[in-house]
Amino acid sequence: MFVAVVGVSCGRFLLYYYIGKIDIEHHNKMLLVFGDEHKQHLALLNTLAADGMNECIYFRLRVHKTNYRPISLTSQLCKVFETVVRDQLIEFLESNELIKNSQHGFRKTSSCLSNLLIILDKVLHSVNEGHSVDVVFLDLAKAFDKVPHESLLEKLKKHGIIGNLLGVIGDWLRNRKQRVCINGRWSSWISVWSGVPQDFVLGPLFFLIFINDLDEGINSNILKFADDTKIFKEVRNTTDCNQLQADLDKLVLWAQKWQMEFNVNKCKVMHIGGKDENSTDYMEGNELTKVSCEKDWDFGYLLI
Repeated sequence: MFVAVVGVSCGRFLLYYYIGKIDIEHHNKMLLVFGDEHKQHLALLNTLAADGMNECIYFRLRVHKTNYRPISLTSQLCKVFETVVRDQLIEFLESNELIKNSQHGFRKTSSCLSNLLIILDKVLHSVNEGHSVDVVFLDLAKAFDKVPHESLLEKLKKHGIIGNLLGVIGDWLRNRKQRVCINGRWSSWISVWSGVPQDFVLGPLFFLIFINDLDEGINSNILKFADDTKIFKEVRNTTDCNQLQADLDKLVLWAQKWQMEFNVNKCKVMHIGGKDENSTDYMEGNELTKVSCEKDWDFGYLLI
């Protein structure tokens, strides 16, 4: 069996882990993912694999304009205030274990690497025991931009954030307006009723609180890195397949309740292991695409 996890982090191309030689089939899969600009990198990986070496290799990536997102700029004084509030909130949430362990994003004790190692450990353990694992990669459409402000305030209150602090946060979120400037020409102002403002110090923490209950009632394993989520389950029979489908249905209901939306066309399922139950997974009545290679968390690639 061939397993490769290739990561992209901080503008660098990084091979984290692989087992076995990269044959022509997997070489072509990787080439489809990375494109022609990384042919020389894949050739080097082949050389290392042939020599029986496991290495961490860094390559500089180009900056793609499609990665840019609109952000909200604030004064330094505002950022200082947000930082004080954020640090107190994090201490409160972590000391009371209010953020679920499935979340690995924007937390001091977790990272995209810890997220990656957990799924590798669980998947390889199941495969070595002779069982199969189905992994569903989920994509929340414009997750940070869709968070309804009133729903966010409701969830903050449920996490014990009340009183004057909740009032200040409500004032901070409400009555926001935005406009766009291109080549010196400005659009008209529009009201903003949803979205966690990006580049705000408190923004990531608010999103973690909003998505914290995503895995309530889910029986399958679930891992989150901010909005990037996957659920996976060891599949031994059709009952396990049905339980995984039931969990997908619960996630769809969660999204509908909180005015979020899964981009079903980008949600994919990966079957890992020798035994295939020939199951088909659906979300919102649409069949999920089956893949053998998938980019994960804007951080890594998992190829089987």
